[in-house]
Amino acid sequence: MQAISGLASGKLSLGLFMRLPPLNALRAFEAAARHTSFARAAEELRVSQGAISRHVKLLEAHFGVPLFRRLARGLEPTAAATRLLPKITASFALIEQAAGEMAAVPREIKVIASPTFAYRWLIPRLAGFKAANPRQTVNVGILRASHEEFYQGAYDLGIGCFDSAVDWPDDLVAEWAVPEEMTALCAPALRHRANALKTPADLKHHLLLHATPGRHDWRRWLEEVGAADVVDYRQGQSYETGEMAVRAAAEGLGVAMMETADWWRTSWPRARSLRPSTTS
Repeated sequence: MQAISGLASGKLSLGLFMRLPPLNALRAFEAAARHTSFARAAEELRVSQGAISRHVKLLEAHFGVPLFRRLARGLEPTAAATRLLPKITASFALIEQAAGEMAAVPREIKVIASPTFAYRWLIPRLAGFKAANPRQTVNVGILRASHEEFYQGAYDLGIGCFDSAVDWPDDLVAEWAVPEEMTALCAPALRHRANALKTPADLKHHLLLHATPGRHDWRRWLEEVGAADVVDYRQGQSYETGEMAVRAAAEGLGVAMMETADWWRTSWPRARSLRPSTTS
């Protein structure tokens, strides 16, 4: 019974809505009556004078009464139009006020991103975004482990490195942004010590620095360069962020994984000099 009642109520509301005159016709009438001129109404609404005339005729047909008398000196609103005009003007003023209040409400965008990406690429661009969108506030969270953090925090946007095999929920849309290209990274001095890094296999003599849960970045890289059987990706030290791991590598503690995308290279000027050779 409740479902049937709701459906009946919906039909009633729809019927009442359908009996309302077209909004554009009301807007054309209001401007024409206020200016007592189709030409000035057309100029205000940035449409043709013929469009104003057609809208007024449509409204006259809707109400079944004439709204203007066409005189040699111009337009003269009829008594019906004179009664209608102040109410329509007040209604549009209320709509404009409500729209203005909604536009003034601060808009919050919740973004979750990997720490290094947030620090190196996203945050430096927030000032420019704020200047172009002063009513929008961007709150940034840290993505550390998996896409589930995006769901749990009710974020609007998540930026990170995800497994291509992830089965995304139906209400999420995943878009490929930039390719994930990784390379091993170390301090220049490390390349000239004993057991110098000349090939990927030489990594077995050095400490691996990790910044991903499960240490999957090293595992994947070693598999791609054909050194997975020689170098144990599980050995080494772990850090909370890629920024920390890269800093540790720069200090000569070991070898880290680094993103080679342009956004990373331009934000870490020393990255090129830190890269070890991986040619055989």
